[in-house]
Amino acid sequence: MYFLSVVLQNLIYGTQILMVAVAIYFVLSSSRIIHAALGAIGTFATYIIYFGIISGWPFWLAVTSALFLALILGLISAELLEPFAARREPLLGLIVSLAFVIVIESVIAIFFGTDGKSLQVGILPVLNLGGISIDLPGLITIFLGIFLAIISWLAVSFTKTGRLLRGVSENFSLAASLGINNKNIRRLAHCLAALMAAVVMTLVGWHSALTPLMGFNIVVVAFIALMIGGDLRGAVISSYVLAIIPGLVIGFSNGISEDARLIIVFLLAVVFLAVRPNGIFGKKLREA
Repeated sequence: MYFLSVVLQNLIYGTQILMVAVAIYFVLSSSRIIHAALGAIGTFATYIIYFGIISGWPFWLAVTSALFLALILGLISAELLEPFAARREPLLGLIVSLAFVIVIESVIAIFFGTDGKSLQVGILPVLNLGGISIDLPGLITIFLGIFLAIISWLAVSFTKTGRLLRGVSENFSLAASLGINNKNIRRLAHCLAALMAAVVMTLVGWHSALTPLMGFNIVVVAFIALMIGGDLRGAVISSYVLAIIPGLVIGFSNGISEDARLIIVFLLAVVFLAVRPNGIFGKKLREA
């Protein structure tokens, strides 16, 4: 029973990784830039919900305000990264994105402090599934995350908008010659990614606690999941592998703490990418 409990808890974390990986994929597929600030954008949106709750706002107003902030930050990041996307300079784009992370996290720390905050007063509602307990935020995360990942994959793979996202990145000159506004497509990708990040980081904050830095580690693991997966289909597999295997190692070993999780993730990535450098499905997402 303990084994199933550990697996279930890490399924929640794996779904959080998957949702962030989907958000990163939106920007990466349209601009080839790793948008490291998505975690910070989602974290800031979650803090707006927290502020609304403690200020007595109606819940719908707090959520709407958070999504609006995420949308604005998505548009700002699109403008910041657009020159580097247009000139095909993904490394410089990554550096600017990291700088945006520092700015957002610093603003959060200044206005809300660095101590942990909670979106819900008291104990989280817990469901018992055949002797295994799971809190309500975790259950919602699993179902909503898988649903959004499937919808995103179908949209990217089989809709006109999805083909435009991929086409702008793969051959922006051809796309422009066909009358496609590359910049607007990239803006759309940033907005979708920011909204997705706001949803997942709200679930993360509800499941555990809010801190200004809570988004960055999950962005790192989500990008590794994309690297290993090769595309969204592979990211589904790799997200859960990168959550469950370290979780089992930590849960069934003596002397290995949760702080070692990221080390185990990097070791898994090194081993897997040494064997399959292009990922599970062999699609190149990485280009210097």
